[in-house]
Amino acid sequence: MPDPHGMEQGTATDTAPVVVEMPQPEPRPRSRAYWVFFSFLVPALILFAVGWNFLGLKQFFFSSVSELAVLPPLQGQADGRTNILIMGMTLDGNRTDSLILASYYYKENKLVTLNIPRDLYMDDGLEKDKIVSLYAYAKNRKPGDPSYPPQVVSDFISKEYGIPIQYWVVANMDGFKQVIDRLGGIDVTVERSFTDHLYPTDDYSGYMRPAPNFTAGLQHMDGTEALIFARSRHSTDPLEGTDFARSHRQSLVIDAVLEKIKSRGLLANVWDLQNYYDIFKQDISTNMHVSEMASLARIVKQLDPSTEYLKAEWSNTIGFLCDSQTSGGAYILLYGSVNDCGTPAGGQQTSPARDEAISFVQNLLQATDKQTVLSSKVAIISDDENDAVREYDALGQLGFDNVSYTGRAKNALIDPSAGFPYTIYISDPALRNAFERSGLSMASNVQVKDLSSVMANIPSSFSGAQIVIFIPSSGTSGKG
Repeated sequence: MPDPHGMEQGTATDTAPVVVEMPQPEPRPRSRAYWVFFSFLVPALILFAVGWNFLGLKQFFFSSVSELAVLPPLQGQADGRTNILIMGMTLDGNRTDSLILASYYYKENKLVTLNIPRDLYMDDGLEKDKIVSLYAYAKNRKPGDPSYPPQVVSDFISKEYGIPIQYWVVANMDGFKQVIDRLGGIDVTVERSFTDHLYPTDDYSGYMRPAPNFTAGLQHMDGTEALIFARSRHSTDPLEGTDFARSHRQSLVIDAVLEKIKSRGLLANVWDLQNYYDIFKQDISTNMHVSEMASLARIVKQLDPSTEYLKAEWSNTIGFLCDSQTSGGAYILLYGSVNDCGTPAGGQQTSPARDEAISFVQNLLQATDKQTVLSSKVAIISDDENDAVREYDALGQLGFDNVSYTGRAKNALIDPSAGFPYTIYISDPALRNAFERSGLSMASNVQVKDLSSVMANIPSSFSGAQIVIFIPSSGTSGKG
């Protein structure tokens, strides 16, 4: 991290503090390939939960009224965590275009999703290839057993990360298109114009012509257009031609689908429920019993999406994944770093990077909270330049990459309570909870307070900050 002392300081006042910012990395969209779960599987599960209330649908969902009376606990509930592996299939049904691990934590009442990159290279003892192809290899080994391929993929993920995968779900993306068409299309704001000249045809026999093109601005999309928008990853625009950009666009589709479901009042109309259920039952397969799906639907339906859905992200900048290529030149991801990139998933080879990935999955809730906190916009306010610089450096070592500071604030946020080396003000309860669960060690004697209580005293340069750290003039800086 460059020395902040070497930056231009200028002239500071109490109301216009000098702001020194960490160099910002190249913009990278947040990885959100959990779109299948939110825009496709969640509505399907909710249909089961809401369907109980409609006469005539009870027997449709359950073999007996007694089965409806007492829903079974999900596997994993006794251990506090239920894991579901969701596989979004390519259009030909042979490969997993998306792999999403969804974990529900009972005590914390949190649902956490993690996208496992499709380009992660794996060695399962039989094949060495991208993990996206594992399903196809298993399908070829037992073509007459539809439950065998998803179970093979589920068992591989379970063994690799040392966690039980209680359930798997396979989602056909043709159903995704039908749902959006049934909704009358969705409205999506395209952030940047782009064209994908390498987008494949449905049968993968060539490239779609004319090439899919999207223009910046608000666009109305039908199911086919939305699926292309969400799946495209070969634009010549470097900001759009990546898996990570694709994941960001998928998050835009999620928001649009959920907004349309809300505006249509889908869950209040029994006939719409029946129509959508007809789609879902054809395009979703799972090892869950229907009563277990209803149990999961009951959990999902009562969660608050703004505070109780958490999204972990993996990318090639996370620290334990690195870019590489096969002997044939195909792009792959391995465990490792720029200087030591060479460990596949599976197999006997170990490395610190692989151990870090395993720990991330095993401690998914805490890891996700840590990511949430580290990605927050942080402001350090002090009236001592040395204290501010030391804290800036300490936060950089912890992994914060969006930090500003001033060391000339003249006690703008002095708190009447004494005895603390500094005070951390955090913008909202969800972020405060994430901070407390994250395990980040900042100092042994810190008070955490609501940012709204001091917003009026924060210089305008820091008005967008989610976390504000105030260090009094004591000559003491927090420890990273």
